[in-house]
Amino acid sequence: MLSELNVLYVEDDVEIAEEVLFLLEKKLHHVDMTYDGQEGLQKYKAQKPDIIITDIQMPKLSGLDMIAAIKEDDESVPIIITSAFNETDKLLRAIELKVDAYLTKPIDMHELLHKIDKLTRSKFLEQEVNELQYIRAKQSALKYQKLLELSAKMSEMLFWEFDAETTSFAFNDLSYHFLGTSIEKEKSYTMPFMHYVNTFVAAQDRQTVINVLNEALHQSMDYVTTFEYRLEKANGKVIEVSCTAYITYNKARKLDKAYGTVLNIEKIRAKQRETERSLALIDQYISYYSMDLDGNITTLSSAFSELIGYDKKELIGKNQSILMDKKIQESFYEDLWKTVSEDKVFIAEVKSRKKDTSLLWLQLKILPLYDDNNVKNGYMVIEQDITNKKIIEELSITDSLTKLYNRRYFISIFPKELSRAKRENITIAFVMLDVDNFKLYNDTYGHPAGDVALSKIATVLKEFANRGSDTAFRMGGEEFSLILQFEHKEQLQQHLQRLIESVENLRIPHANNKASKYITISAGVVCILKDNRLSHEELYKVADELLYKAKSNGRNQYILTCSQTC
Repeated sequence: MLSELNVLYVEDDVEIAEEVLFLLEKKLHHVDMTYDGQEGLQKYKAQKPDIIITDIQMPKLSGLDMIAAIKEDDESVPIIITSAFNETDKLLRAIELKVDAYLTKPIDMHELLHKIDKLTRSKFLEQEVNELQYIRAKQSALKYQKLLELSAKMSEMLFWEFDAETTSFAFNDLSYHFLGTSIEKEKSYTMPFMHYVNTFVAAQDRQTVINVLNEALHQSMDYVTTFEYRLEKANGKVIEVSCTAYITYNKARKLDKAYGTVLNIEKIRAKQRETERSLALIDQYISYYSMDLDGNITTLSSAFSELIGYDKKELIGKNQSILMDKKIQESFYEDLWKTVSEDKVFIAEVKSRKKDTSLLWLQLKILPLYDDNNVKNGYMVIEQDITNKKIIEELSITDSLTKLYNRRYFISIFPKELSRAKRENITIAFVMLDVDNFKLYNDTYGHPAGDVALSKIATVLKEFANRGSDTAFRMGGEEFSLILQFEHKEQLQQHLQRLIESVENLRIPHANNKASKYITISAGVVCILKDNRLSHEELYKVADELLYKAKSNGRNQYILTCSQTC
């Protein structure tokens, strides 16, 4: 079958295009190659290929815009899109455009050929459907007969009547037209039951229809039954139908009459298949899970299962908190549940953990779910892997030597921390510190030794800022800073004294340090209380002045003050 196909391949990366084209031409009858969406659309209109393979991002006309134009012309043409990125918004647009398959680059040729074969086979078969509509006969035989008469003009509905005494069917005009025959050819509005079965019912379904009649023969009460089978029209075309029959019995409780409708369900099944294909694509490529009102996971997609490293069975019924990083602040959860409890959409970037405990950064969107009575019964969580993005962000805000946050991040975060402290009614301290006589240390021991010393001091600072509410920064050179949360002034003083002593206890020799024979630090500290009125620039200036005073007083010490009465 592959050898008979005409394929259109659209790819703007010449290297990728030539490689894929070389392999496709070995297996396929004919492959047309274009390098942008505009040329691809022109080639489609001229060639009408059996299947299209296209990239998303291209010059002149994007792959998605080209697909939209093609689908307006022919919704049935199979389309496979390729992309180097698994971008949720583009995938959702592709699903809306009814794209049949999605492959990420580099392209696996075995998988590509498999999808081409699968999609083109289904193209040449009859479309299946997806939604069944049955007309239930709930009225008496007389009312049902009147309904048939009134509905005889409906274009999609076929009506028949079966007489048990003559074992023959009577049809309306539309039924004959649908079957591809005519009243003139059949010479009557009626035809024998077995003639109908042997002539118009597909061979593999004839026994199904006969079984329905046999079941009716063994009943004694009026009833309605619905069943499906395939009709083979006079021209050989096979169509799937749904038949609803209302069966009646005479006073002797013998089969009397049956009245029925035949509904062409081809379009309905095609729509169902389309929906199932879309759901399969979403399950495969969109990372999501749903949870009940208590946060217990009820369903999850295959994409999310693969992303997080858990089998679906391992997560169903578990609380979603097992996926979160243990260091996430309680305020995050408070904000989350407050937002969703108000039926609002919650959006955030959050740390998560895979099954192997490796770190994962996710952008999550949490939406409320409702039952058929519009009562909220859970939440849908859609997640996108942004780990690489966060790594890049982390590099941009991290000091390369000490791995502490850099001055750039301090400038952005300090005002936010002040706002958070006021909002949450907590007390924080801003600490500015630097290494005593560090220029003399570099002049004596060399800059490589100075870098080693700074790294060791940074390790101490990390230990003293290891809570989720604390942060350490390298401001530049030998200058560092800390943002610390505390409850009592005495607690902070003890913490700062241990910090001063811990650096000296590193026992890094410093012959030219007058404060000690080892490397030491000095610090200026500002307590920032809930009634603080100083700006972040003013607080920085106060801490800097206190640091200068600590150095003037002999170094290897800290000096502390409060923004208001402490």
